[in-house]
Amino acid sequence: MSYEMFFEAVKTLLWKSLDDIPEYKLVEYMKSQEDVIKSQYNYWEEQVEVNNETVTEESLPGFASGAAYSLYLLYEG
Repeated sequence: MSYEMFFEAVKTLLWKSLDDIPEYKLVEYMKSQEDVIKSQYNYWEEQVEVNNETVTEESLPGFASGAAYSLYLLYEG
């Protein structure tokens, strides 16, 4: 799982909740909160490695959902 894949998965999930803003604004917001995304990415990357798991297209949204939800709460807060 690359960081870029994780970032895109977070963006996809977050945009479902914040669909009233343009994509470029969403990306700007995500980059301003990148520490949240990187923290979640690092956590899941470590868990995948420790548990010798394989990340698939189906499992990636599950990993990204926590970061997307956190960003949503920060945006709405």
